Amino acid sequence: MKSLRDIYSAYTEADGNLELKQRAAKSQLSQARWELLRSINDQAFFMMLFACFEGRITDLCKRLVDSRSKASAWRRRRAWDTIDVSRLHFMRKAALLIEKGSADYQRIDGLYDVRCDIAHEAPRKTGAINLAAEYREICRLWRALSA
Repeated sequence: MKSLRDIYSAYTEADGNLELKQRAAKSQLSQARWELLRSINDQAFFMMLFACFEGRITDLCKRLVDSRSKASAWRRRRAWDTIDVSRLHFMRKAALLIEKGSADYQRIDGLYDVRCDIAHEAPRKTGAINLAAEYREICRLWRALSA
């Protein structure tokens, strides 16, 4: 989780500087430009936070598959032997770690949707992100996966 804290710390520094520029802007047009830059900054830092979270899910999934595929009885390991974690879709990895219909699973799916919107759609369509809230939620889910 240190990487999440480091990213969020860098975000607060960058956002603070952008906010100062926005407040100092003389015209509404200039203020709107700085507001847009802050929104893009929020999205960029969200992507970094999510990438760390995605890496955590992949790592936990690999550990799970590795441990289960080492069962001595073939009947206990046969399904696990067929799983190639590197080929699994992100939400399938999440489903191996969290009950598919649970609130946490739904929240991860929602975060993944935001990530996909930023990455594949026009970031301006995504709009503002409350990065402080998303950071807290990603940290909570990170801890929940570790439990």
